[in-house]
This record gives sequence, C-alpha cells and structure tokens, in this order.
Amino acid sequence: MDRTLVPPDDTRLAGSFEPVVGVSTAGVRSWTVAGPGRDGSGGRYGGAVLFDVRILPVGEWDVLCVVGDLDLATMPALRQGYDRLDSKSAAVDLSGVDHIDPVTLGVLFVGALRARRNNGRFVVVCPPGPARDLLSESGVDAVLTVLDDHAALP
Repeated sequence: MDRTLVPPDDTRLAGSFEPVVGVSTAGVRSWTVAGPGRDGSGGRYGGAVLFDVRILPVGEWDVLCVVGDLDLATMPALRQGYDRLDSKSAAVDLSGVDHIDPVTLGVLFVGALRARRNNGRFVVVCPPGPARDLLSESGVDAVLTVLDDHAALP
C-alpha cells in the first residue's frame, strides 16, 4: 500500500480537522499521511483516506491530535508524533479517530512509557464512542489515564 506525506495545506484536508475550541493554532505542528482506503474504495476524501497528526499546545500540555483511522499503515506517523513532542506533559487526542485496529493499541503504551522514562505525564483523550469502547473492552483504560475531553486535563 503506497502512502505519501501530504503538506498540511493540501486542499484535500479542507474540513478534515477542527482545532480545539478556544485554543490558538499558533505553534501547531502537523503532517498527514494519504493513501487508499481500507476497503480499496478510495475512502471519503476522493481517492484517499487521510491520517492527520497535529500537535496543539494546550497550557503546559502538548496534545497530539489524531484524525482518521489508526491502523498498521498509519501507526508509524503517530510514533513520529511522539518524537516531535516538546513538553513533559503529553496527551493523545483520539476524538477524530474513525477506527482503531486493536493491533495498534500498543502505540498508546509507547507514549506512556516515553513519558514515564522522562518523568513526564501522559493521558489519552477519547470521548465516548467506538474508540472509547475498544479502550474499555481491551482494558487500556484500566492501565492508562483516559479522559473524555481536553477540559479534564490536570
């Protein structure tokens, strides 16, 4: 499966990402992975499924906002996101995730492990829905701190 990096100002991103209400987009760092959809249909973006990762500063937190499907093909982009975090307080926001392949849940533990090794903090932001159900059914929410929204960040 061929996946290519797409600049964040690419017109195919129009409307695919909404920043956190009340949070400035100054300092936002982002990259996007584009490629064919899971079912081969080309996805909802006219021939490409987009996976977008943006780092938004929220107070003392770096919030890694994820949009799209989290699967084996997009997991490396999320891991690259961890490498770009500047703060010791990191959160992964799965509010924009349409589908999580259970095989990729380990990437959440990578973030938690990196934070722990750097004496930092790590949380997952995931509102109720299919992605949150998977975190609950798999027991991830019993091991990692999972919050409903950014307002609950400590």
